[in-house]
Amino acid sequence: MGEQATPLERTLVWASDAASMVEVEAFCASLEAQPPDTPVSCSLSIKGSVPPKFSELKRLLSLLKPLAERQADFYIYCEHAATQKLLEFCGFPFIAQFVSKEPTESGSIGIKENT
Repeated sequence: MGEQATPLERTLVWASDAASMVEVEAFCASLEAQPPDTPVSCSLSIKGSVPPKFSELKRLLSLLKPLAERQADFYIYCEHAATQKLLEFCGFPFIAQFVSKEPTESGSIGIKENT
């Protein structure tokens, strides 16, 4: 019997008022590069003085979708209620619920994929 892969946990804080999404793209690419049998859990905190642009959230969806297809666990914190509404509108079908509080010490942030 083979050994079970060690779960990979990654966290990223994305400032929505940043000039680009390079950090988010690199974050998602590093998770996608893991062997297929590696359990993946990722936390993304979307912060900033303004909510992200609609086009940025659509890009975020396209980056996260391959991870959802490989059964990754997602935890997403949205600083703005408007960001949450935009994410829902963009079609994050694998997101079950949004919680508007900061991450806990255990790292749980509140948006999880549907199972």
